[in-house]
Amino acid sequence: MKRSENTFLLHGKPIREHILKLAENSNKEFAEKLNPGVENVLGLRLPDMRKLAAEIAKADWKAYLADAPSLYMEERMLQGLVLGYIRPDGNIEEYLSYVTRFVKIINSWSVCDSFKFAGGRKYMSAHSDRIWEYLKSFIASDKEYEIRFG
Repeated sequence: MKRSENTFLLHGKPIREHILKLAENSNKEFAEKLNPGVENVLGLRLPDMRKLAAEIAKADWKAYLADAPSLYMEERMLQGLVLGYIRPDGNIEEYLSYVTRFVKIINSWSVCDSFKFAGGRKYMSAHSDRIWEYLKSFIASDKEYEIRFG
């Protein structure tokens, strides 16, 4: 089933419109050199991406992730950034299911390395055994970015 690309709105506009607006002040050429072979790079600046992710995390982030587009490298990155900004509840399995969906769309080192787990030290500490087991499955993968993620 093809994902919708314009369902979630932030300030009345689809996320892609926000991203394309940010691309007006991009560093496309530099970003393409850092990510050789990666298609559809806009070159958005990470601070701009983080700000947008924080806004989405305060909104209906589950609705965003349900239909999040991933044509552009930065759209993929944004999904991971949002997962780092949300406030996860105690249901670690639900949170990890969102993380797994993100890991499956990682297509570059910059998308992979911009991710951080949400919840801070307290959340990570409370779920450290489960998160370690979770990461080991990616470390054992045969896919480049899953291994890097792990």
